Amino acid sequence: MEEKKEPFIWIHDFSEKSLVNFFVQFTDLESDPSVKIIVIYISSYGGSVYNAMAMRDLIKESSKPVATIALGKCMSAGVYLLCSGTKGFRFCSSSCALMIHEVSSAVEGKTTEMVREIIDLKQLNKIFLTHMAEDMGKQYKDLETLLNKNKNCDIYL
Repeated sequence: MEEKKEPFIWIHDFSEKSLVNFFVQFTDLESDPSVKIIVIYISSYGGSVYNAMAMRDLIKESSKPVATIALGKCMSAGVYLLCSGTKGFRFCSSSCALMIHEVSSAVEGKTTEMVREIIDLKQLNKIFLTHMAEDMGKQYKDLETLLNKNKNCDIYL
């Protein structure tokens, strides 16, 4: 018996496994002519920036509108994905906690390796914030200023 296909996608984390599941579900919904809008529910503390960026790429390349809906908690990479939905199709429940911050990493190793990783993280952070700003109709400087004003701490929106 064929497994029932859900007409929506749930995102709880941004791991390698969740990326693979997202890809399979998203491409199924994208290719199904009966699906007019792809719906993504997000309830997550966040996770891998790179996996969130891959999910965003799929959303941005979709031929269908993509609704992103935040429920409960939508933090870090979750907010990034929420912003990537089609303009006019981004929603947040009234009791949802939204939180953004700079990208983070558990940098370790030799000094030269750590310096190189910090340089890469700064570049990744700029890409991450630029995508989010573009999706929100803002400029990178707007988000950078907001983070700097709050001493780069977690910002609950």
